[in-house]
Amino acid sequence: MEDVLDDAFADLHAMEREMTQLLATPLWQAMPFVRAGRFQRVPAVWFYGATLSAMHFARVLADAQGRAAV
Repeated sequence: MEDVLDDAFADLHAMEREMTQLLATPLWQAMPFVRAGRFQRVPAVWFYGATLSAMHFARVLADAQGRAAV
């Protein structure tokens, strides 16, 4: 579980231009999780589906970590 706290995930696919600009900034490049190669973009998740959405989001994060969801 400790490793998860050092990772960063983003779902900003609707904001592609802004994300591209952000990724190019010196501030972003200086972030420890970026320098360590621990940033990933994950698929979008619809959060208005209550428990099913939460379960799907847990699977998305687990897949991004290469771990099985519980």
